[in-house]
Amino acid sequence: MKTRTYPHTQTNLFPLYVYTSDVDRLQNSIDRQDGYKMHQIFLVSKGVGILHICDKTYCLEEGDLFYISANTGHSYAPVDKSFSTTYISFP
Repeated sequence: MKTRTYPHTQTNLFPLYVYTSDVDRLQNSIDRQDGYKMHQIFLVSKGVGILHICDKTYCLEEGDLFYISANTGHSYAPVDKSFSTTYISFP
């Protein structure tokens, strides 16, 4: 499993107070040029997707875990029809 933090400069995030969550959500294409208002942690539940963030592109596979800090521009999209994530969002 690959574990990554984006961007690498965020360190003071704990404790976490979960605001939103979902389990095995089937993902469609998302484009958030200005980011999302909360921090997010994702686990790829199924399938394969692509993440674009901080001028880099990553292949996301089942079992991968990744973090996106609040207000960080990003986009992600499924590569196959089964691309699903489990996630939490927190302020």
